[in-house]
Amino acid sequence: MHGIKRVHLSAEALAKKKEAEHRKIQDYTTLCTTLSTLRTSSTPHTSEALDLTTTLLTYNPEYYSIWNYRREILLTLFTEWTDSKIVKQLEKEMRFGEGCLRTHPKVYWIWNHRGWVFAQYSASAEDAPWRRELGLVDAMLGLDPRNFHGWNYRRTVLRHIAVAEGKDKGPEEREKGSRLEQEEWAYTTTHIQKNFSNFSAWHHRASLIPKLLSRGTQGHTSKEEVLAKELDLLHQAIYTDPADSSCWIYHQFLLSSLTKKPVEGDKDEPVLTPTDLGEKIGLLRAEIGVIQELSGMEPEEKWPLLSLVHYKKMLAELSEDNDDEGGKEEVREMLRRLKEIDPLRRGRYETWEKEL
Repeated sequence: MHGIKRVHLSAEALAKKKEAEHRKIQDYTTLCTTLSTLRTSSTPHTSEALDLTTTLLTYNPEYYSIWNYRREILLTLFTEWTDSKIVKQLEKEMRFGEGCLRTHPKVYWIWNHRGWVFAQYSASAEDAPWRRELGLVDAMLGLDPRNFHGWNYRRTVLRHIAVAEGKDKGPEEREKGSRLEQEEWAYTTTHIQKNFSNFSAWHHRASLIPKLLSRGTQGHTSKEEVLAKELDLLHQAIYTDPADSSCWIYHQFLLSSLTKKPVEGDKDEPVLTPTDLGEKIGLLRAEIGVIQELSGMEPEEKWPLLSLVHYKKMLAELSEDNDDEGGKEEVREMLRRLKEIDPLRRGRYETWEKEL
């Protein structure tokens, strides 16, 4: 691996290492067989079986069938235990999961199991410690800010906090929800400013916009002001690294509603873009101008060209000017350049060219 110095072992040390690995494989294989036999026995759901799943999952936390078996065991044991004993076991499960995540932070099954553990609190006498869990996710994302498992789980935690702290939906609870969303907005800003290439932070930010606007949260009462600030942040991002796709995708998300057709009976979430046709066209032309300037500075970068093709087509749709041969020729030239810059997707660009 990069940055790790290769250690050259002597023949004796290498033999000992292989022997230790062989013993470990034997232990693992024996444990797998034991648990497979236990699961189909007449008494599959015992405390001893639970301990064996702990050992096996410590060896290999990607063995999802054993996570399933572990949950089967726990559900059976919970029917025999008191609430206090169940809560103690749930706390043990959390600590076990934390240990697994330290060494395997991107294994789906660990995150899935953790979510399941917290769901069991609803059947116990105590509330799940969601706020404490948010602190753990903060720590995990501090170690790996682009771990999408952590970001997905963060949204799960936030949903539960919103439910737990807003049960009565009174003014105080609504204020708590608003404050939580403001904190999350600031959290995404911090991560994005550290690294513009954080897809998960951009995605999390996108999910917050409609919530903040619908609440009229401080700093998000005017969609025009929010859009202006978002575009300013994006301009910084695309000029800093025009080859990074994450900021371009978020840019397209922000402007996607410009050509969205209203559907009768559809309760649209608040969008940032204007509703007046003239303002829509003006906004799109302004963004095209920014991107054209960047493309002139970075002629070999594909993302500015891709975005220009996309927005030029949107502009033609809004202006209802599909017969503009000059505009079409400009797009054809961009597609010709894209075929040279990005030959792997040549067929895609040729299809677009035929559609003009």
